Amino acid sequence: MLILGCNDFLKPKLILSYLTLSHYYGKLIFMLKQLSFIPTFLKSYRCISASIQASHVINGKALAKEIKTRIRSEHEICSKRIVPLSLGQPLIHKRPCLGYVLLGDNPSSQVYVRNKIRQCEEVGFDHKGISLPSKASEVDLLRRIRELNHDERVSGILVQLPLPPYISMQRVFEAIDPLKDVDGVHPNNLVNLIIREKEPLYMPCTAKGCLYIIQKYCPSVIGKRVVIVGQSMIVGSPIAYLLQNLDATVTSCNAMTQNLSSLTRQADILVISVGNPLFIRGDWIKPGALVIDVGTSVVSDESMKSGRR
Repeated sequence: MLILGCNDFLKPKLILSYLTLSHYYGKLIFMLKQLSFIPTFLKSYRCISASIQASHVINGKALAKEIKTRIRSEHEICSKRIVPLSLGQPLIHKRPCLGYVLLGDNPSSQVYVRNKIRQCEEVGFDHKGISLPSKASEVDLLRRIRELNHDERVSGILVQLPLPPYISMQRVFEAIDPLKDVDGVHPNNLVNLIIREKEPLYMPCTAKGCLYIIQKYCPSVIGKRVVIVGQSMIVGSPIAYLLQNLDATVTSCNAMTQNLSSLTRQADILVISVGNPLFIRGDWIKPGALVIDVGTSVVSDESMKSGRR
């Protein structure tokens, strides 16, 4: 379950057909999306070692740079290749392209999309965006997703969340081509995530990014007590499944869990994903715990020129 590295993508079987080639570029985009979260969700980290009790903030930008350098290097290597197709016709390097759909003008969603666009441009990937008004219908949204599914230039697809309550997230997730589902939200990918013996085509990237950070600073999670606050299908629940599959002892909570602070104080590893700034207080955290705050929220700040941060 380790993060996919460059060598995983160099296996010859991954470049035998157009579909597997598209899947390969989707993997690159998936890795790119992981790093777009790293600088933002790492608010604090305390080493689990009992000998180190002082707080130590993870340098998320350094980790993001490490991943981005690896992706760009792999992209440059592949750009010099001619890939054979099953039909016998060579295909000159296809430039990876991330297709995304943004519905409405949610400030946090706009921040996420801007980050993804910037990361694409920094490693030489293309991007194709579809922006819809906040009152767009579900039928229109599904139609635009199908357009991206059928666009051969697009290697990976994401629909920026949250969506309005009148739109069925289940139908939206099912509409995305599993081979382009870089958010790992299609039912096929989610089911394979739960089954220990199977590997999904893609995992929800925020959850995989969290796992990357946890394993970098805590290589073995066997027996570690993990508390996850947040149970969404794209963050909290996937993180729980990933860590359970690595034999961690996982407790899944939400903002309404009774006596939540008593649970978080027991955690060796605490992951927060509730979309509520300052929800977890300092005295809720066990000394020496590793803490990852997944949330990125826009809050008022009069000291900033924009009035918010």
